[in-house]
Formats: sequence, structure tokens, C-alpha cells
Amino acid sequence: MQQWVGEKTGLGPSMNPHTLELVQFAHLRKQLYYARSLSPYYSERLQELNIEHIRGRSSLPLLPFTPAQALREEPQKLVCISESEAPRVTTLNTSGSSGDTKRVWFSQADLARTVEFFAKGMSTMVKQGQTTLVLISGGSPNSLGDLLGRALNGIGVNPIIHGPVREMAAAVNAAEKADCIVGLPVQLNRLCLCASGLRPETVLLTADYVPHGIIDNIRNFWDSAVFTHYGMTESGFGLAVQCDAHEAQHLRDAEFIIEIIDPASGQPLPDGQWGELALTSLCNEAMPLIRYRTGDVTRRVVEPCSCGGTLPRLDKIKGRVSNIAQKYPINALDEALFRLPGLLDYRANILRYNELDLTLDGLSTYSEKELRRALKLEGLEPPVLEFRQEALPVFSGPEKRNIF
Repeated sequence: MQQWVGEKTGLGPSMNPHTLELVQFAHLRKQLYYARSLSPYYSERLQELNIEHIRGRSSLPLLPFTPAQALREEPQKLVCISESEAPRVTTLNTSGSSGDTKRVWFSQADLARTVEFFAKGMSTMVKQGQTTLVLISGGSPNSLGDLLGRALNGIGVNPIIHGPVREMAAAVNAAEKADCIVGLPVQLNRLCLCASGLRPETVLLTADYVPHGIIDNIRNFWDSAVFTHYGMTESGFGLAVQCDAHEAQHLRDAEFIIEIIDPASGQPLPDGQWGELALTSLCNEAMPLIRYRTGDVTRRVVEPCSCGGTLPRLDKIKGRVSNIAQKYPINALDEALFRLPGLLDYRANILRYNELDLTLDGLSTYSEKELRRALKLEGLEPPVLEFRQEALPVFSGPEKRNIF
């Protein structure tokens, strides 16, 4: 990935964090002029800004944040191209109230950059002539699965765009000849536990929080190398991916700048500290995003990667800002419960007085003592724990998993 960033920026193998930052901010100034001239939203918010003062990371606080609410309430005002120039407009259903949706526009060039990023990232996991099973929606043109399929074709890999797992037998049959499998963590956890005889060389987990227990299951049952990817629709579906070192994720540094900010104050946090991820695009045509507040909690890792990469990277996502302060955050429940042997999936409900009600779908039988021990490891100690075991339908997405 670092080699690709060097090629994209024109810096080549001599690139380092300092020279990269100079190029990034040259592109950012162009993006700011572009957004101010063509986007009604940014025309208003950047009107008084002296864009030439934006010269490095220390100048980012001079720029306004773009809240997620802007993509819900007035998304058209962020758009810089005509409707006819946008081959894809994505509507995102969030975990909020009914009708709480975002809309994101893409130009053909925006989508082409995503395909290129996918091709570079996947080339670490799968080789020319091999087959990749894509368990992500791909039935419509320019959908996530379709873009990934085009990327795989471009590097000589045969893609099977199966779509999300809805029926296990069909997914198992499709996976039998796959060298690599891409999909949602909870779905692939179920697949590896129910079809432990499969042997994909590599697995890419994406589109949701990735608990360590699921990674361990896939490694132990399939003997696969497990990679993680982080992206969102707002970042053009892709943003960061692991290399063979399986450490923090390498970024699309030629096309985005990331910041980690304090969720309460909005102030930038030092490298290594956990906070909210803010995202700034450098070359988006359809919908530039300036300091877009993603709501995801992570940190920026500046130590060199074991692969030899020297650029800052993105650590795993710890959860959502909105969930971290909850009594039972879903990411903490995931970490605790997917450690249980044979757990396929679960549902969680918070009752009055912070009582926790769980429905567990697993290949083993669990006791209250076992559950409490697992929960305690993540600092979760409900005063009352109610639970039952029963079969749950396969989680098919694409909505985020949530607690009720």
C-alpha cells in the first residue's frame, strides 16, 4: 500500500511522512477551492477562509467540521456535479430513528479510485488465477460487491459475487472452491463454525466491528490468514486495510487525510490517543467532505509497520462514539461473547435497572457462570442477567448491528 501511495503522489520510494504531508495539503487546497466554488454547503462555510493558510496538520482546526447530519438534512448542497454525472447515489439507513438516512454521491472517477484501492488491497490476499468469494451485496451496478468484483477482475482474480449469507448451504457450496472469502464478521464466524472443513487461504473481514474472538475462530477452524478492512460509504467504501503483518491498517493517504479528535470538544488529539475519526477528502469530485465526523472511535498509529511501511496507520475501530458511553456497548459485548466456544450469534436487550437480557445461538450450552466470566473480562457486570438459547436467523445486513 505504501508503494501505491508513493506512486499516486509522485513521491516514489523516497516518500516519508513529511513529504507526504506536503503533497496531501497541496491537494487539499485544490479540493477546498473546488468545494467552495461548486458546493452551496461549502461555499457558505468556507467563504471567509484563507485557503492558502492550510499548510499542514496543525492548520486543520481552521477548517469547519462536516457533521453526519449534513448528509441527512441537506446532502444535495454538498454535491459539486450534476445528477447526470453521478452514476451512483447511495442512501444509507442508519441505526437511528425511522427515516434517518444519509445520501452520498459518487462520480465515475470517484468510483474508479475505489476500484483501484480495492485492487491494491486485495493483491496482498489473493493471487492471479485464484478465486475470491464475495459475501457482500453486489447485484446492482457500482454496488460494493460490484466494485470489488471489478477490482478482482483487474488483477486476474476470479470473483464470485454471492451476496450476503442468507442460506448457509448455498454459502458453503459457493465457498468450497474459494481461495479467499470476503464478508461480514458475524456471517463468516457462523460459516466457519458450521463448515469447519473449508480451507480458504485468506479471509477479509469488513463492513462491521471485528471482535478478536471471530478472528481466532477463523484462524483456528479454517487455518486462514485473516485480514481486516475499514471503510464507509462516505469514504468511497474503502479507507484502510491490513497487510501481511496483520497490525494497524494502511491508509489511502493519497486520497484522504484522517484526524483523531476529542468527541466532546472537537480538539485534535495527539497520535496514539483514542478518539473520533474525522475524514477529509483530497480529490472527491461528486461530494467533497471536509473534516467529516464519522462517529467511529480509533487512533492514529505512527510507529513503523513490521512490513517496513513508515507512514502513519489506522488502528482497529473500538466502536461508535454514541455507544462507548453505554452501559453495555455492542463492541464490548462482541468481544466478550464471541470468546464463548461455538457462539454463532446473539441478541442483546437492556431492560430497566440495567438488567441485561441475552438470546444466544450457539453450538455449545452456556451457563450463567460462564457468561458472567466472559462479560467481566470486558468490564461488563450486569446486576441481573437473563439469557436463553435458541436459533437466530442469519444476520444479513447491511444495517449495523445494534442493542435494543
